[in-house]
Amino acid sequence: MAVAVFLEEKTMVTTSEVGNAFWNREKAKGSSVKTDGEKLWSYNTVILQRLSNGSTIGNTTKYSSTTSRTQTQVGVKNATFLVDKVPMTAQDLQEYNK
Repeated sequence: MAVAVFLEEKTMVTTSEVGNAFWNREKAKGSSVKTDGEKLWSYNTVILQRLSNGSTIGNTTKYSSTTSRTQTQVGVKNATFLVDKVPMTAQDLQEYNK
């Protein structure tokens, strides 16, 4: 008896598409960015986060020219709240939103 095996296709998308997925509360993954629909990471640092009340926090910290371009492409400045001086690898932006 033959058993069919289906592998899940892991399609990489553009940075802008990952940003759109975050704003639409969907999952997506690019080469250096990913979102679960609630947080968006650039490399291993959260740059966008949705709060339980639906508002959002955008991380505007300058890390590199690549990350600055990513922040623009995913719409960080469209967030409800903006935070700065967030250390690399931060996984939650709420503590910086004061």
